[in-house]
Amino acid sequence: MGVFLYQQSHLQIHADDEGWIYAAWNGLQSENEMRAGCEEILQQARRRGAVSILNDQTLVQGTWLQLADWVALDWVPRLRTAGVGWLAWVYTTRFVELAATVVRDKAPPGSVRLFGHTTEAAQWLREQQQNDRRRTQRIILPPPQA
Repeated sequence: MGVFLYQQSHLQIHADDEGWIYAAWNGLQSENEMRAGCEEILQQARRRGAVSILNDQTLVQGTWLQLADWVALDWVPRLRTAGVGWLAWVYTTRFVELAATVVRDKAPPGSVRLFGHTTEAAQWLREQQQNDRRRTQRIILPPPQA
């Protein structure tokens, strides 16, 4: 699971062994808890220089649809500015799916990808990291001038 970074009754955050932030939400989320949790994820991503987040909401109860616009139009763009390129969002309930779909559709294109299982989300993050390494390896610098 990696390095433990943060814990509250509704959210645990770890730095995964594979280099991404893993945020596991659970239970009912108040608006204040949801905002504070999102801000904590952002702070941890900045501190760790994370480029990927696995946002696991499989244990969330209820909906947070009232915050979907804020998440999509405020929080996700700030994640992108902080260097997070990939946000894998895992849901299992219809209520969470509705809110996550609003976020995906309103956030900057390509910012959010939705999944039904954490294994699928983790595999996608691995693929994105491998693709990023391949792109980085293709950069050829000219030899130093003597």
